Amino acid sequence: KAILQNLFFATLNTEMRKDNPKSRQFVNRRYGIQEFYRHDRLFRDKKDALELFKDIPFLNGGLFENLDRNVGRPDEMRIDCFSNRPANSKRLRVPDFLFFGDEDEVDLSKVYGDKKRKKETVRGLIRILNSYKFTIAENTPIEEEIALDPELLGKVFENLLASYNPETQTTARKQTGSFYTPREIVNYMVDESLIAYFSNALDPADDEDLKKELDDKLHQLLSHSAQGHSFTDDEVEIIISALDNAKILDPACGSGAFPMGILHKMVHILSKIDPENARWKQRQMDKIAEISDITVREKLLEDVEESFKGNELDYGRKLYLIQNCVFGVDIQPIAVQISKLRFFISLIADQKVDRAKKNLGILPLPNLETKFVAANTLIGIERIGQLMLQSPEIDKKQYELADARQKHFSARTPKAKAKYRESDENLRAELAQLLKDKGSFGEDVAEKLANWDPYNQNASADFFDMEWMFGVKDGFDIVTGNPPYKILTKNNTEKNELQFYIKGFNSIKKSSSKNIFTLFIERGIGLDNSKGVLSYIVPEGLFQTRSYKNCVNEINKAGSVKLVVTFTDYVFENTITGNLIFIFLKNQEANTNRLHFNSNYELFEIETESSDIILAKMYSENTIALKELCFLFKGMVVKDREAMISESAREGNDIFLLGKSISKWSINTKFYTDYYGLVIIGGTKLKEKYDQYPRILIRRTGDTLCCSLLEEAALTESTLYSCYMQAGNVSIKYILSLLNSRLFDYFVKKSMITNKQAFPQILLTDLKNLPLIKVDRTIESDFESLANKILIAKQQNIDTDTKQLEAQIDLMVYKLYNLTYEEVK
Repeated sequence: KAILQNLFFATLNTEMRKDNPKSRQFVNRRYGIQEFYRHDRLFRDKKDALELFKDIPFLNGGLFENLDRNVGRPDEMRIDCFSNRPANSKRLRVPDFLFFGDEDEVDLSKVYGDKKRKKETVRGLIRILNSYKFTIAENTPIEEEIALDPELLGKVFENLLASYNPETQTTARKQTGSFYTPREIVNYMVDESLIAYFSNALDPADDEDLKKELDDKLHQLLSHSAQGHSFTDDEVEIIISALDNAKILDPACGSGAFPMGILHKMVHILSKIDPENARWKQRQMDKIAEISDITVREKLLEDVEESFKGNELDYGRKLYLIQNCVFGVDIQPIAVQISKLRFFISLIADQKVDRAKKNLGILPLPNLETKFVAANTLIGIERIGQLMLQSPEIDKKQYELADARQKHFSARTPKAKAKYRESDENLRAELAQLLKDKGSFGEDVAEKLANWDPYNQNASADFFDMEWMFGVKDGFDIVTGNPPYKILTKNNTEKNELQFYIKGFNSIKKSSSKNIFTLFIERGIGLDNSKGVLSYIVPEGLFQTRSYKNCVNEINKAGSVKLVVTFTDYVFENTITGNLIFIFLKNQEANTNRLHFNSNYELFEIETESSDIILAKMYSENTIALKELCFLFKGMVVKDREAMISESAREGNDIFLLGKSISKWSINTKFYTDYYGLVIIGGTKLKEKYDQYPRILIRRTGDTLCCSLLEEAALTESTLYSCYMQAGNVSIKYILSLLNSRLFDYFVKKSMITNKQAFPQILLTDLKNLPLIKVDRTIESDFESLANKILIAKQQNIDTDTKQLEAQIDLMVYKLYNLTYEEVK
């Protein structure tokens, strides 16, 4: 840590000039001093250390600043411990074996909570790192030789989230619902988001052929494998303008995978349409030429020249895209820090070292505190009036605030940064007061705005406002990312916060599901501008699971879904849900295209037209919901099930059936237990409903509809649903025939199976709405006759082949629902 602190000091301060070796010395005085090296007693040879440090250029960047706060005060916060006192040395000590330890075998079962990890091979960090090839340039998705690049930071962050905290007895991942998104998925979502955005900018005529042609041209432009592009000069100007004006947000940025993916793809586009940077550079200079202050204008023009001259072409592209276009929010300050670090590294990678020049020719890095902020994206501020800009005074103050932040972005000395931060603080206070006086905000809100400090890297704001924090008034062109997945409960959410969500978001009002990702969908739509694009990867049940219907309604009210992509395999490790990607267009109409990624991330189209017609026919005007004909209930959840049931203890005990006990048309295995001895979780003992028979048993789990007939009293476990007829209703064997038919199996697979990749199941709320047709007694009798033959055959021998009888039922069901021959095929 002593070495790292000294490296940070060197990169952070112009006072420690690379060109003046005397400025780089060890000093033993003053807390928090960052102009000299410290901890000299920890080095065996100070001269050797200075020799190692001498070629470190000044890099700037708020990321390396001292995070300690209020030193010497009662509210002191020590994070970096920039202290030279021997009493604090223990804070710097780390066992040598963690860095240099030889390979060894260690029992890590308790650490991971996994008995299989008793014999894990471990070695020191330096030895691990030495076995890899490193690069500071992030690889593209088509790199064949994969080295460890800055994406490693995101993977480290993911593992930190998965780490167990003994104090809270949970993992950070479980608390936040955060997972790191693979690069292939990020790249695909970035491409489709940008294509949707550029399609709006290029505004094709309302002609399907022209739209298809534009889509093909944009895919070629974004492709790493396709050469060149097919756009005219006028279209290139439109694309460059769209890039420069784009406002793109990741509202739960984590370690910056999506913002970094967006940046790289925008840079790639510029490299194709403006290979020498002539247009991109001129565009930056044209904007600066409009500034009235001559001194400021000349300084900024000089900065543009310096940025584009003598560096890799991508440096000037990245710098101004970062300055103008890319924004990130995360509730965790450490995530924001990692995002900023990746952007710093990305800029460093494209600077050329010239030892003949001052500071090795390295341009100091920009300050990103107002590009990535730690805040709660879901909680906005309540405005009493309209938007902020409602008077000349407010307009002027906000312009001054934006100007101060723009200057801070490019500030290259501690003195300049301090100046603009002080200006920022004063302007925030003045603007908040004006907003309060003009009636835009209440006193509490105005104070909250004034107190928000973008430069306090330890804090996370309990609100987010795009205009106040980023100066974005009309909304973002693209909102993208991987929102957290977490069920909101009283146990894991502050009571006031949960009530705020329930009150403020339609997605979870009167909804059985209160998963936080639905709030990010609704909030993302709100953060989009009038033609904005929303691109998320979310749990696969979004468009199928009934409990998310409120969220889907919000999506459909605000625009249309252009694209839905599903997956063969899990996207994230150690998850219990599959995923899908969707691309949403605000205030626009689009047909939904459905695609699928296989296990190798190869994409293919899903044919939907025929299945959609069949599903629509199932809901004809002659149908009635299953719940209108019968009573349905879910079986019981018991504690220590395996210890409480037996295949042999029949005497005096109740029959107990599990999901695995049944197959289509038959009951295979019976277990036995004492009902009154069971420990039933989360419910009251109500044996009466289990005494009802005959009833249909429907397996809850699995990727197919599986039903059998129960003709005696029996207890059932939660992996089984039960359905018994209400008095005077239709024949139970007619219902059983429908449920076991191929058409109903197809219908359930297409529209009701949820969580297909992890734990496929049918939800009771969906099952209750299965569309059945009430028929006359004659037709019922025909179905009953075939059902009886199957049931008798299965009772005599479970393995009896009844396919011909089942095929007859299938044909009758097809006819009942008016399917054509082609639809049946």
